[in-house]
Amino acid sequence: PDSFLKRLLDEQFWRMTFRRVLPQLAETHARSMGLVSKTQGLYVSDYQADAYRRQAARSREYLTNLIVTNEDGYSESVLKFADSTVSNPRNRYSELMVRMSGTERIAKALGFVSLFVTLTCPSRFHAIKLIGKRKTHPNEKFDGSTPTDGQRYLTHYWALVRAQFHRQGIKVFGFRIAEPHHDGTPHWHLLLYVRPEHADVLTELLTEHYTRDDQAELRNRHSGQIKTVRRVKIKWLDPERSATGYVAKYIAKNVDGCGSNGESIGMNFDGLD
Repeated sequence: PDSFLKRLLDEQFWRMTFRRVLPQLAETHARSMGLVSKTQGLYVSDYQADAYRRQAARSREYLTNLIVTNEDGYSESVLKFADSTVSNPRNRYSELMVRMSGTERIAKALGFVSLFVTLTCPSRFHAIKLIGKRKTHPNEKFDGSTPTDGQRYLTHYWALVRAQFHRQGIKVFGFRIAEPHHDGTPHWHLLLYVRPEHADVLTELLTEHYTRDDQAELRNRHSGQIKTVRRVKIKWLDPERSATGYVAKYIAKNVDGCGSNGESIGMNFDGLD
């Protein structure tokens, strides 16, 4: 109780809390007002995107002006040391690709097959509907869920799936990449390695859990059959091709949008660089 009270009375604690919570709250309202979509602020509101850029610029300026000196009198800007770590997008991209490449080698040596999985949230998590390629419309099914709620949904069912894997003795490893839809709602891309005899069971378990909620919207109006591809897309990857290379663009999009050569990976689905 004493330490909790001291934290509540600490100005620095509240400053850090507000810096984290207030932008999230503002973004939640912007999203519910339709200001985050393909035709407005893509992925995040324009205000938050500008605020992030300004904060990043202030941080780099601060590190540039912060000079450290060792016992021999050698002085250097802290920015140089910061850029030598994984806080540098180029280093972070390279490290992720090296890890993925090494994991792929291990998987092939063990005789595992690779699957590329995309998991999405039900319609109620989406504030804005995308109609065709250029038009958007407020989603009448939207229940006010935030991107954090969407992430909790995906994480909850992934925990259930992993428990099933454990009970059935299915060994799975790989990588998971979270990515936003145009309105900020998260979806996941997973590169999974599994033994060939377990691949079909893995597919069934993922489909079973991630189509459990809101099944009515998955049913075909004419046949009544459930179209699972709207929530779960699974692709078997060619063993002759690099699985790491297949997901390289998703890694790049989560870092700085550039490939291993430092150049842009090109146009996204939204027609923007």
